[in-house]
Amino acid sequence: MKKINISILSYGIKRLLKKDFNITLVLIFQCVLSFFLLAITFNNTYAAITTNGEFKEFIGDKLYYTVQDLADEDGGFDQYMDSNAKFEDLKDFVESLEQNEQFSYVNTMLQSLYIIDTALPAKFAEGYEQGENALSIIREEDGKKLLSFKGLQVSYNVFEEFGKELETGEYFSKDDFIYDETKPIQVILGNEYKAFYNLGDIIAANDSRYDINIQVKGFLPKDSYMPVKGSIVYLDRYIVYPYYSGYSNMGDDKHLRIARFTLAGRANGEIITSDSHLNVQNLIDALSEQYNTFKFKVYSIDSSGINAISQMSEKMANQFLMLALALMFFTVFGISATVVGRIRTQSYEYGVNLISGATLSDIVVQAVGAISCLVLIALAISEFATLIVIGSFGVYLLLTPLLAIITIVISSLIPISSILKMDVNTLIRRKE
Repeated sequence: MKKINISILSYGIKRLLKKDFNITLVLIFQCVLSFFLLAITFNNTYAAITTNGEFKEFIGDKLYYTVQDLADEDGGFDQYMDSNAKFEDLKDFVESLEQNEQFSYVNTMLQSLYIIDTALPAKFAEGYEQGENALSIIREEDGKKLLSFKGLQVSYNVFEEFGKELETGEYFSKDDFIYDETKPIQVILGNEYKAFYNLGDIIAANDSRYDINIQVKGFLPKDSYMPVKGSIVYLDRYIVYPYYSGYSNMGDDKHLRIARFTLAGRANGEIITSDSHLNVQNLIDALSEQYNTFKFKVYSIDSSGINAISQMSEKMANQFLMLALALMFFTVFGISATVVGRIRTQSYEYGVNLISGATLSDIVVQAVGAISCLVLIALAISEFATLIVIGSFGVYLLLTPLLAIITIVISSLIPISSILKMDVNTLIRRKE
């Protein structure tokens, strides 16, 4: 069997890659972007499927509903913000839900916090898992740099309702749910924050409206999670803080406005019950009419509800997928056309090689080798970039090598066919 001359093979591959090197760089960039987008899309889709399954397992036989106001549709919210009477009406409505013995009424809301002038790594930033370079998005106010970090507001009964334990520290007390600007806001941090903070640490922050101080009261165990609006949210990188139910000072416009916003959020809570005969929509409608407040829509979070909630993220995932596949198509076409073109421009050199004892198979190996080098370089870069963005190893690391193999195979088909159809006599003919 004829042995392949490695030095000749290496030289041929380098020649194919270096010719029009700028085009080679563009093809590598396209490959990197395609692999990266496909990996992110797969990772997020896999996470959505997994967490939705975990949500149904977590809730078990209980029924889970979310309540959403329709105040923006009829102008009711603007009236509410300008009326003390409307504020008291909604307050009575929320308290009736919290005191109802037919179900548990809880509040969980994803709400980012701004931390002032921090050196925390990007993995804690809002949008990090979605591939955003969130730490580059900085709000600056009065010379202070504000960076957005993942936060979760919870009502007093959430930890008890969902059976959440702490690794260290203390649970929130009822006093922690009374807003007092003279005291730091108590927070419970996800487990990964333990490398940066200790119990009792006070951190300068901002709640998107006012500067505040937050104080570390506890840490969650590793891999803690909680249902939020129909999906499981893992809390290792989250700041958990109180959903205020009262205020120490309601005597000025600033605190009254905060109280009104917070109360409106508390009205959009979650109902958990074991009573399958309870018509939650009718109950909410009756209370809304009784207290002359907003109208509400109740969503049942069963299999169809979960699918409805994740519909927006699925649309986004599909858009990313279509973009990645389109980019991959143009990349494969570009690689094939570029390699074929370079082979044709180097036909005289191949003729010399054939006179020296080389075969068309050697030219095929050079072409496939060049394509493989290009794609594998892109694979290495995309794997590294994806690992940095997602921050952990996952199934996506196995997906991209498979995509790379498919890309190499498909990109090689046309060049191989073109080489095997070459007229050897024409190649070895003396150059005029």
